[in-house]
Amino acid sequence: MIEDFFAEKYAQRGTEGLLSFGNEEYVYKINRFYKYLYSCLYRRIHTNVIPFLPKTIGDAGHKLGLFGLHYVPEFYRYALDSVRAIVCGEYSQAEAERIQKRYTDEICHKYYSR
Repeated sequence: MIEDFFAEKYAQRGTEGLLSFGNEEYVYKINRFYKYLYSCLYRRIHTNVIPFLPKTIGDAGHKLGLFGLHYVPEFYRYALDSVRAIVCGEYSQAEAERIQKRYTDEICHKYYSR
């Protein structure tokens, strides 16, 4: 299962820095509710969980348009690499942390250091 939360900020090509969706209070409330729902779900099912990357941001150039759940490409590569590790039987705590660090570093370097 891949955790999914609303991004607070987004990147737009040709623009310096990150932009805000302008709905921080809504994002905070909906993400708090999502965390509650995930905690209920985790108590009832036992499966691999691919945690949301905390530095993930939205992508104004996403093919489905700008929305808090339409992320930068690095998030999707992170999810794919995590699923691939699970399917290949290589998903351990150490491997999950390695994959998370790799893509968190990529996101930070590409979008937060502008």
